[in-house]
Amino acid sequence: MKSENKMLDPLKHIKKVEPNSDLFSKIENRIREEKRNKVSSSKLMAASVILIVLLASNAFVIKKTLKSNNSTADLTETFNINVSNQLYNE
Repeated sequence: MKSENKMLDPLKHIKKVEPNSDLFSKIENRIREEKRNKVSSSKLMAASVILIVLLASNAFVIKKTLKSNNSTADLTETFNINVSNQLYNE
């Protein structure tokens, strides 16, 4: 018991610290800035819909292009694909 009291004795002399007078206004300003920097959910939803539409239209155009070029030789020329298995030139 005495050792516990000796350890807790310094805690009796703790004094209350006064915060900076501008602290509350700084906290409020930071909260306002965070609210301004947030992206609204409606803007995020609109951006995701536009992205999905763009991806779908790209897939449609590529699919249409591939149907017109059925041979693999044409595809390799179109996309400039190297069909050689040789990795190094000697």
